[in-house]
Amino acid sequence: MTAHRLPGLLIWLMAGAHALAASPLVDLSRADTGLHGARVPANVLLNLSLSHAAAGAAYEGDYVATHVYAGYFDARMCYSYPYRSSGGVNLPDWRVSTAYFSASKVADARHGCGGDSFSGNFLNWAGASLLDIVRYALTGGDRVIDEVRKTVLQRAYLPDGHNGVDFYAHPDYFPRKLLRAGVREATPFLVEQLSIISCRNRLLFGDGAQPPGGSCEDPGKAGALGVFLARVQVCDGTDGPVRAELCMAYGKHYKPVGALQREGQRVRVGVFGHASGVAAYGGVLWAPLAYAGAQRWSAPDFLPQDNLDAEWNLATGVYAGSKGVIAAINAPGRSDEASQGAYAAAAPQAELLYESLRYLQGRQASTVAGSASWSDPRQASCQRQVVLTLGDAGAAPDRYVPGHVPAPDSGERARGADAYATPPFDVTAWTRAVGALESDGAQGNPQPLPALAALDRLNYGQHGASYYAAGLAYWSHRQALRAGGLPVEHYAGNLSAMASRPDVPALPTPLLLAAKYGGFADENGDGNPFRASTGDAYLEWSVDGRWPGHYLPGNDPPALIALLRAAVRQAGRATVAASIAGPSLMALASGAEQAYWFRSQINLADGVMRVARDAFQLGADGGVLAGKAVWRLDGEAVPKPAVHTLDAQGALMPLAWDRLDTQQRSAFDPDGDGQGPARLAYLLGDRAHEVGQPGGFLRRRAAGLAAAPHGNLVYVGTPGLGLPGLDYLQHRQRAQQRRKMLYLATGDGLLRGVDAGSGSEQFAYLPQALLAKAALAGGTAVDAGSLLDGAAASAEVLVAGRWKTVLAAGMGAAAQGVFALDISDPARFAEEGALWEFTDRDDAMMGNIRAPPGFARLNMGGKQGKPVYRDMLVVASGYNNTQDDGKDRSPTSPAAAIFLLALDKPRGTPWLLGSNYFRLKLPLRDDEGASNAHALAPPALVVGNDGALAYLYAADLQGNIWRIDMATGPPWKDDVGRKLVFVARDAQGRRQSVTQQLKVAYAPGGGYLLLFGTGKLVEAADTWPAALLPQSFYAVHDDLNEQAPTRGRDDLAARTVGVAAGADSLAIDGGEVRHTGAGARHGWYLDFVATEKTGERSVHGAVLAAGRVAFNTVLPGRDACARPATRLYVLDVLSGFAADAVGTVRAGEQTGKLLDGLARAPPQLLELGRQLGAAGATGRAEGRKQFAVVQPGMPGVAAVKAASGALPAKRLGWREVANWRELHEAAKK
Repeated sequence: MTAHRLPGLLIWLMAGAHALAASPLVDLSRADTGLHGARVPANVLLNLSLSHAAAGAAYEGDYVATHVYAGYFDARMCYSYPYRSSGGVNLPDWRVSTAYFSASKVADARHGCGGDSFSGNFLNWAGASLLDIVRYALTGGDRVIDEVRKTVLQRAYLPDGHNGVDFYAHPDYFPRKLLRAGVREATPFLVEQLSIISCRNRLLFGDGAQPPGGSCEDPGKAGALGVFLARVQVCDGTDGPVRAELCMAYGKHYKPVGALQREGQRVRVGVFGHASGVAAYGGVLWAPLAYAGAQRWSAPDFLPQDNLDAEWNLATGVYAGSKGVIAAINAPGRSDEASQGAYAAAAPQAELLYESLRYLQGRQASTVAGSASWSDPRQASCQRQVVLTLGDAGAAPDRYVPGHVPAPDSGERARGADAYATPPFDVTAWTRAVGALESDGAQGNPQPLPALAALDRLNYGQHGASYYAAGLAYWSHRQALRAGGLPVEHYAGNLSAMASRPDVPALPTPLLLAAKYGGFADENGDGNPFRASTGDAYLEWSVDGRWPGHYLPGNDPPALIALLRAAVRQAGRATVAASIAGPSLMALASGAEQAYWFRSQINLADGVMRVARDAFQLGADGGVLAGKAVWRLDGEAVPKPAVHTLDAQGALMPLAWDRLDTQQRSAFDPDGDGQGPARLAYLLGDRAHEVGQPGGFLRRRAAGLAAAPHGNLVYVGTPGLGLPGLDYLQHRQRAQQRRKMLYLATGDGLLRGVDAGSGSEQFAYLPQALLAKAALAGGTAVDAGSLLDGAAASAEVLVAGRWKTVLAAGMGAAAQGVFALDISDPARFAEEGALWEFTDRDDAMMGNIRAPPGFARLNMGGKQGKPVYRDMLVVASGYNNTQDDGKDRSPTSPAAAIFLLALDKPRGTPWLLGSNYFRLKLPLRDDEGASNAHALAPPALVVGNDGALAYLYAADLQGNIWRIDMATGPPWKDDVGRKLVFVARDAQGRRQSVTQQLKVAYAPGGGYLLLFGTGKLVEAADTWPAALLPQSFYAVHDDLNEQAPTRGRDDLAARTVGVAAGADSLAIDGGEVRHTGAGARHGWYLDFVATEKTGERSVHGAVLAAGRVAFNTVLPGRDACARPATRLYVLDVLSGFAADAVGTVRAGEQTGKLLDGLARAPPQLLELGRQLGAAGATGRAEGRKQFAVVQPGMPGVAAVKAASGALPAKRLGWREVANWRELHEAAKK
């Protein structure tokens, strides 16, 4: 039951049985929940510096039938156009209501139409303008007819000479095009060569053998074959269902949409431009920053509200009015009926950029710009500001910017520095700084251009434009525009049909440098894009080593579409910090194992994860001191690792085109466009088909691995010594010879196996359940998200009589299920690696699994008193298992469950309940109605003396703590062996969610102590003020008495928290806890303080060591711009008190160290050493362990030192063995 992404932060199921319909689902689509500023949507300001050049032809050169030309027409379709009779002659229709092209049939493989209609691919080449490409990407196109059942898009209106240049057959802006061959395949015309001229809103077809001539009003022979309106019907019943990159369903109908509609709930958008037809300073605010979609988020709490100013109807997709962002983007060139085709007479880009930055500063326009009144657009101090500038580089002089000192006799006006900023902003200084970095190789630039040294004095283009746009972008990217705010992130692109002319300067354009210096990821804070911490001179600013990552290339329409979409999408997904800590794993040297520290950094904006192995040391304070990098994994491995998946019979096979069956091939080529092999190659790491490459059409990827924010890292080295038997020892000896491996999930759907020593990728596995989504993840219109972001685990298990090393992982949010692999010998993975997958297709009660599965040995009963054991995977049903997603994939009644999945299931055999898997159902208990989502946390496994699973403990989002007795063996009936041990409630009686695995310790007097914290931080709603409820950490004693009542907090001893002024730790106090005898309590609890302000909660599982429990809490904060924090606690398991530096536990000691940043994983314990006291008369001594509790991924010293209580050491007991010598000698034989 894969969760679909629908509008809103909670997805409600509205069909089926009443109980099921009332159960809300958990939104798993976001990875930024709780991060700094994540609640505040970004401001995206579009600077459209549109002169007439923006309406120039999108495509140059001859038509190539096999090349795909993007535009309003579907390249895969053929189109017809209506004719009307006039004077006995059939002419193309010009009536507004009916004059448009419409899809009539599917084109052939070469985009041909057989001579009876027009090729959509050809029409895009012939008539598309650059402005159409921008509108296609951002709004879905300019709608000239916008009805519920009909949408017609119109090509940008071209200048006709009444307001400047005439585009009719203009050699620079929109030249006369010739189709020299294949006319009958691309059109219904019979000429040998076809002439195509674009003017106004028209397409003129004539015989290409005739000389050019005429005008738009009187084309003569140039229009002899017809004058057509450049309009096309899109997203109708034929087009809509198959054109997913453009069309979105609204009920039974479809509408063309762009990035603004798709991302409208995550960003605010505004538009700056120039006054139409007027040569003037600066720019005009065409549309103030606002929410365009159905919802809006208002300060200070940023809760979702209905947007009364939504720019389209949520039910139909029809535009709601003629004002707003979409209208501002679509209107240029046709906003004034009296002067259609009029664009800005001058487009001074640097001046426009400066005025837009003043707007973001909350100031009014410069006096020279006019008297318009602007409202402050900033809603919160942590609101990210993104500026996207498009225009014709060099279109106009643009030097009237603060700090400009005119050259002698230039006739330009001087302008003093802008004192609003500190220090005052001087555009010449900042532009000169860009020039220094560009021209001087000594600063790390691998390709310096000495000609750019005096950049502040250089002109670009024939109109004398400056490079001040680059200086403005660099200044606003390096420092905040105003106190307490954030720097600006810039994107920029050139829109000019003249960009590829040989007489255009070869130097980089001002907008290219603006994208480079206003958009680089300054992760080390040095202000230099060429000096990254890794030493890679391209890492911070370029994806491919050629172009800035934030540059939008106007001369490559498919890339422009893809990168405009990506810019808006990334604005909605980025974090205040450029990157966040991803999964991490560390250990000190032990036995045959070397010390290791594997860590990762994630950039949520571009969905990239970089993994490294670093050397490290532990400081005296327990903090981790990073050393040199051992290796770094960037996803650019050569040769590429072999990727495998399952075939229809469940056998492992290489993921290769010639090995895919028909159904699998159709997943890569769903529309029959013949690009299936290219999509497969993309998934396998080939970048040849990414946008920006010749013929590229797939999403461009940044260097690195696809991020899996909720995944983990699994190290598999030499198996431990804890299991008995000669066959296990032999297995261990074999395993000592294999590669030591690191396993990690990546967002492209692959589970990757990496040599832990060298960092080289050995193989990868794509779960069959994710193949269809992974096949289409390269699309540019819709964000596929992280496809494999579940955590993994490994164990040594006995499978069909043989010891194996097995790895299992949940599939995360993209699919509901788990998979298991045999990783006993990485070198033989291709032959032995597949075990199975288990999804909601096998059992409808399976949900989305993010936590690592568990492994357990089950007592299956047996005959004549001899038990039979079976090793199984143990996994909870997870999130959203009540999702209604199709026949046979939805439960008939809501319930949570724990699954026991046999690891010895023969390959290719079906899953059979009660045979090779078992389902342990748990009832849903929620006395607060159906307002809460239901989900089961990963179960804790408790083994008995025989090593088999004795008990399962599981918690859920309603705070229920269940025990399931497993010792009796199958069939484990649903109504037998379930015990509700405890219900977590706060002091007001409200249930407290538990999302973590319980930890289990032995309790005095028998039974177990269950240790866990409460709280949930999964979806955006978890950070809203209403969700900042009291949360706690519990130690609950389960005495295994079936007759005992369900316990609550009143049965436990309270621990109180004291907050000292100025201290970053907390004092833990309270009375003595007795676990047995008179006055015994059933455990203890600790309530976190001031949760209504801090939102403190426990969402990651605890760690047990030497009588201590270590856990962290996260504090996202009530204020939307609060800096999130983490506390690190170390408490005594039995008493709930903290210990002093030498390990003495007592009331009043401090713990709960406050750390900057949000922990994304449990803490890790590293043993620092042991202290041993003197032995007594019996040889017994006491010792203490010293260990560091480390919180990976946090800045500074994110660790605390801790000491255990007194532990027995040396001689632990004394027993006389009378025949010791005899036994000793016998052992030698």
